[in-house]
Amino acid sequence: MKLLFGFFRFVLSCLITTLTLYPFKISASECTALEPIRPNATRLETRLAEMAALGSHLAGSKAHKSFVDSLEQYANQYREARVYRETQTFDYWAPTNVKLLIDEVPIEVSSVYFDSPTGVLKGTLANAGHFLFPNYQNLRGRIAVVDVPFSEIEFKALSENARIVKDAKGSFSDQKYRRAWQGLLVPTMEKFADAGAVGVIFVLDTPQEDAFGQHYFGKGPQTIPGIFVSKEQRKQILDGKTARMIIRAESYQNTSDHLIVELPGESEESILLASHTDGPNVIEENGPLGLLELLSYFSRQPRACRPKTLRFLFATGHMDENLQSVGGWLHGHPEIADHTLAVLVMEHLGAMEWEVRDGVLQSTGRNEPGLAFVSSNHHSFSKLVEKALLSSSLDRAVLLPKFGAQSIFIGEGIEANAMGIPTFGWVPSPTYLLASAANSHSDKVSVPLMRKEIALFADLVRELVENFHALSRAKEVRYAYRNKTYPALFKHNPTEPQRPLFVWINGTNFSNNDELSEMMLDSMVEKGFNALSVGYANGYLDGFLCEDLARKAEAIFVGTDSAISTAYRELNLPEPASIVVSGFSQGAWIGGLSRNYSAKIERALLLAVGDSPTFGALPCLTRMASERFKVRAVNGQSDGVFEDNFKNLASVTGYWPREFTFDALDSNGSGWLMVPDVALPQGRADHGYMLAEEGNSGRPHPLWMQTELPWGMKAGLNWLATAD
Repeated sequence: MKLLFGFFRFVLSCLITTLTLYPFKISASECTALEPIRPNATRLETRLAEMAALGSHLAGSKAHKSFVDSLEQYANQYREARVYRETQTFDYWAPTNVKLLIDEVPIEVSSVYFDSPTGVLKGTLANAGHFLFPNYQNLRGRIAVVDVPFSEIEFKALSENARIVKDAKGSFSDQKYRRAWQGLLVPTMEKFADAGAVGVIFVLDTPQEDAFGQHYFGKGPQTIPGIFVSKEQRKQILDGKTARMIIRAESYQNTSDHLIVELPGESEESILLASHTDGPNVIEENGPLGLLELLSYFSRQPRACRPKTLRFLFATGHMDENLQSVGGWLHGHPEIADHTLAVLVMEHLGAMEWEVRDGVLQSTGRNEPGLAFVSSNHHSFSKLVEKALLSSSLDRAVLLPKFGAQSIFIGEGIEANAMGIPTFGWVPSPTYLLASAANSHSDKVSVPLMRKEIALFADLVRELVENFHALSRAKEVRYAYRNKTYPALFKHNPTEPQRPLFVWINGTNFSNNDELSEMMLDSMVEKGFNALSVGYANGYLDGFLCEDLARKAEAIFVGTDSAISTAYRELNLPEPASIVVSGFSQGAWIGGLSRNYSAKIERALLLAVGDSPTFGALPCLTRMASERFKVRAVNGQSDGVFEDNFKNLASVTGYWPREFTFDALDSNGSGWLMVPDVALPQGRADHGYMLAEEGNSGRPHPLWMQTELPWGMKAGLNWLATAD
């Protein structure tokens, strides 16, 4: 028996040694997909109750510190989670007693302008008018009274600028979006102080039930005090009366912590999931509960099954501008920000809609509209966000803005988006969002809705991880041309630096970062290329003659200061061994000439190209193709710029069919294609046949993107990607 026991001990010790020296590694093929997330309803209810019991969680308060402590304890339960904190020191200010008396009659106060000076102030009231157009006259030595009506936004107007509107019951069609927090978008106190006012009373155009406890974001110490009241008090706050303002507050140096949790992956590249921990009620700061559910869900995967690191930021400083929040944290960690592929911001979960109706704040019985924001200049990322939102069970949601539209972002994702990181923000914003309450507005939270919102983020993370090529960050470089610099966007896979290069050159007056450019780059990155979208001197006055085009092509392709060399040098990458090119209109001309300047270029896909006397003789464009340099040119039948497209396409490529045809491709795929008028819904294939119908906006036409026909995007890029 002893001998047998000794043998087993020997085998066990050998096994332990083997596993220590040669640890078991899970292959990617052995990773099984996680089941869809099922956020734990009981756990969410318990944690919401814990939050409500603490009361308002403003940064630096005892409640906030206790909340962050509890989040840290929960996070430490999960396998492989690395948990740490970062501390900030700031000037803490918290009101303890605020009163307002008009002619010594007490007036109900809604809230106080944060960081107001403390003490007792007495003065005569002076009407300063509407907060958008204040009257700063006759305020010296007096207390200004400012009326703050709320703006009303029609959801129809939002929908016109939205990428997605989910509204199954059509409730947005006649909805007016009017929320109490809109009334807090008031002027800074500085202008009233400069006008000589000694204090300000802001009258919010809403009942006390809606106005009570609304928190105005701290903007540093004020020189004069400010108080908010509701519209019921307006009739007592009249010009010429005497007011006494009493403000008492705690004020001292304090600390507040970020909590960071990392789930390491196979790569230093990461996805950041962020929310904030400070706020006046359980709706405002319950995003961390959603992050914990996601942490629990993804921690069940072995590290080998996480190609990217997942980083969770429980940030402080959302409600106090004396502190840095998500954006400040990213700016303070450039080594992390540079490797952050996407930022997903979760805020205000489970919010039910309450509105003032007939002078009373009441529930509508519906969930608060989900305001969702996505970076407008990251095509593939935006498409994955759209996919996740459309497939979710959420309703009453608006995803802003349309691609190429003016950037719109609110919430904690503002700075990440401004830094150029693909960013998604979920920011429902109910009327009580910034208001404190005895029950912390816990009666307005829907746990079933929270579960749906958390599931959206889980699905989105899985989409991003499975399609991580879509997260390739574009690096902007600038190269020189004729004493000016022009931008070029470079996308590459850092784990495969030796990939071939794809160069995209857009048309006259088009941008190198519009939707068409983004889509071309993302598509070729997915096909195994590094990708460069080149801006250049492409205005109408920048020259179209052969000598102009030749100089532009040379600046892109030749020399150490060219767009290509600059991009590779700045990213410290070895220059590519092979290059393929595509361009539109003037960009197609330059792409066609590229082979004169680099023997590395193997193929060119030229869109909307021709040789036309409209711009003078262009002999340099004739017969672009050669034995090694393969060209495929595509244009519309009724292009008004290049009028005889049959002859133009033949002249440019060197492929001359014996009779009129729409398809003149060689066996190797080079040659040309003419898009028939009848192929497009509008019955006319013109110069911008691949663009959306509303004009040359830089937005691709859905038919061109989706068709399997040879003149479509898929066939063209597939041919381009099969370079010899």
